[in-house]
Amino acid sequence: MNQGHIFTEGQIEDNYPDLIMSQLRNIGEVDEIIHHISTSGGSVNAGYKGYHKLVQFAQAYKIPIHSLVEEAQSMGSFIMLASDMTGGKIKVLNPGRVMIHYPKFGVSGLGGNSGYADSDSFESAAKELRIIENEMADVYMSSMAKRGKGKTLEEVKGLMKKETHMSAQMAVDLGLADEAINYIDKSQETKLKAVALGLKGAKGMSKD
Repeated sequence: MNQGHIFTEGQIEDNYPDLIMSQLRNIGEVDEIIHHISTSGGSVNAGYKGYHKLVQFAQAYKIPIHSLVEEAQSMGSFIMLASDMTGGKIKVLNPGRVMIHYPKFGVSGLGGNSGYADSDSFESAAKELRIIENEMADVYMSSMAKRGKGKTLEEVKGLMKKETHMSAQMAVDLGLADEAINYIDKSQETKLKAVALGLKGAKGMSKD
């Protein structure tokens, strides 16, 4: 299987859609794409557009995009779900973090460069946020249902409202990921405990 690799790392900024599209264009001929994600989130609009770039590219070229997640918080958790629209899988590294919440706009983004906003700007932004909020909740809900963890739209929005933080296994249990990947094989745990006990007993020994 010929794999290609793309990366979403650090803060999601306004240029994110162009960055992700540039990576996709340069990926060459592959059978599947591994999307490495490590982000605490960022721009709502940029993340939203990046999500659509991923889905549109994968569907146009019939290539599954699998998400391999170290951290996917805020818009990062939305972006990782592009895999569900491409026939891909979502795997979260353990330890790892996933977080969902309501989308937010910065005040400076409402009132232009001055950093101020009038009442009309706030009302317009609130309407836009409600639309995005509902669309994001629909995507989260669909992903959960796909994995047999169905919730109502109101239940999903409740999880977003309270800002739900998840470990790798919690993301799987909630239906937002397919697998939690452990760096350490459980069969090695006994061996590691024995090593740890040996080190503990050696603390009283001299350097020699």
